[in-house]
Amino acid sequence: MTIRRFILPVLFALSLALAACGGGGDSDSAKETVDKAFKNSIGSANVKLDVTVQLNGIPQLSDPVKVQLKGPYKSNGDKKIPSVDWDVNFSGGGQNIEAGLVSTGDNAYVEFGGQAFQVGEEQVATLNKQIADQAGKNQGTSLADLGIEPTSWLSDAKDEGEADVGGEQATHVSSQVDVAKMVTDLNEVVDKAPAATTGGQKPPKITEAQIKKITDVVKEPRLDVFVGDDDKLRKVAMDIEFDVPEGDRKASGGIESGKIAFAIEFTKVGEDQDIKAPENAKPINELGGALQGILGGAAGGLQGGSGGAGAAPAPATPD
Repeated sequence: MTIRRFILPVLFALSLALAACGGGGDSDSAKETVDKAFKNSIGSANVKLDVTVQLNGIPQLSDPVKVQLKGPYKSNGDKKIPSVDWDVNFSGGGQNIEAGLVSTGDNAYVEFGGQAFQVGEEQVATLNKQIADQAGKNQGTSLADLGIEPTSWLSDAKDEGEADVGGEQATHVSSQVDVAKMVTDLNEVVDKAPAATTGGQKPPKITEAQIKKITDVVKEPRLDVFVGDDDKLRKVAMDIEFDVPEGDRKASGGIESGKIAFAIEFTKVGEDQDIKAPENAKPINELGGALQGILGGAAGGLQGGSGGAGAAPAPATPD
């Protein structure tokens, strides 16, 4: 997959997640609190996303793989990708990479090694047009618009009382997750996503047999949701542990077991966010060369198309 065709799906996926998040408040049950939280959108916030992946059985990945993303976010409604200015840090496999991801809604940029690289306004306009067309057909881009109700994934939701999140009090709800229902719904999200977000072709859907295998290896995942007293979501965290059956370990590259920890936190919700386009941006196709200069040949596969509207090479099929 080219760099440019990777960035747009990331921005679209993040806009889906943020469009699905929102307020809670007094309710008759913990599940209703979460239901309200996921039905209101967050217009602006400072966002912090942490993902940690521990894979056991692969010597090269004895240490966890960590991804952190943080910075301001602002929605641009249902006709554009959101505006963001995020610092991105990746560590794993002996590498530590720092970068930036910026979107103004009309263009998108990657910052690396002190230099900005732009996707191109025409490429982003193509995605924005598809988003606007969907909104015009009453086919918005929030999970609810796509017919997905995240609270249907929850089981045994419990009100755990009050907790501090980013210096603010929030109602803490914990729950188990119906993995089969969640994966089935996310299948539908991918199927209904605008073509521009998937590089012009849809990733293959997960089959029922694959969904069953996932549910067999994943141990009861836990979800924690924190809702502020202003009816805005403050944090969502999920921990997933899994064991790979011995007969499937060779096909999985030797993975025996693992754990995935995900957390996204919102602070300064509803406040103004200062997001500006970086100066002196180069075309995105030059980013591959910059990466190669620092990381060596491992970055060669990232070389992409031009920063304008010219056609980029067809993306590789996602794993």
